[in-house]
Amino acid sequence: MAWKRITVTDELCKTERRHNNFTLADIHKYAPGILPTDCVKIKHDEGYESDNNSWDPSYTLIVTRTRDATDEEMAKFVQSLEERKAKSKFERYEYFLQLKGEFDGLPAPDEPIWDKEEEQERRRNNNKR
Repeated sequence: MAWKRITVTDELCKTERRHNNFTLADIHKYAPGILPTDCVKIKHDEGYESDNNSWDPSYTLIVTRTRDATDEEMAKFVQSLEERKAKSKFERYEYFLQLKGEFDGLPAPDEPIWDKEEEQERRRNNNKR
């Protein structure tokens, strides 16, 4: 089966700072060798204050780079996918055997489980009330 290439996201930098936002100079300082295609995210946490619990506001700088997976990573991905598929099939089979054991001894689906005349009589009696 031909697989499409998958992409891998590598985290180049993750830094947290209290009170001050990051500048462009800070980004180049914490993530040297940054490329124009890299993704730069700055998250802001407003902080929280209460009587017994609080934290200061903070900023988090996250720099990520997306690339194509290598042949080794693709082989590892395909192998893990096949293992999960086999495990899932085995678990479904175990569940099938459990259900089969639970319903052994019941009539086959083409055999009636209840008497139709008896069911019709019960319905007529309920409608008369």
